[in-house]
Amino acid sequence: MVYWLPIIWNDRPWDQVYFFKILAHKLLSIEHGLDREDSEIANVRMARIAIERLRDEEYEKKVFAIHDEKWGELKMNGVWNDDHTSTRLVFSRPKTLTSKEVERERKEYRVAVKHTQYLQQQDLDCFADIFRKHVLKWWD
Repeated sequence: MVYWLPIIWNDRPWDQVYFFKILAHKLLSIEHGLDREDSEIANVRMARIAIERLRDEEYEKKVFAIHDEKWGELKMNGVWNDDHTSTRLVFSRPKTLTSKEVERERKEYRVAVKHTQYLQQQDLDCFADIFRKHVLKWWD
């Protein structure tokens, strides 16, 4: 019970991250419960690592660190319309000085978003494949 209390206590129904936290915790428990000689320990570990990457949501940080280095940190500013009744959000980066640079940065941004989605899908597929093929072997 003590092992699960912090996980359950902090669970929220907001998004998949909380589900991944529970799943990673369970996989770690299974991993520790398997005999060191068990051939399935590597499969449990690989599944846990994939889930932990999904839980930690680091895909964007890594990909956009490169993008930000090239184009500068994203700035968001509210700009009033002409009659000052509402604002619109304007995005800019310090290293996009011309309209061609803005266009190129936007295109590269979309590519970066697709790449993060690709990496995330790879981990989901990795976990699903391991789970489907091996989960029934993880207990005595």
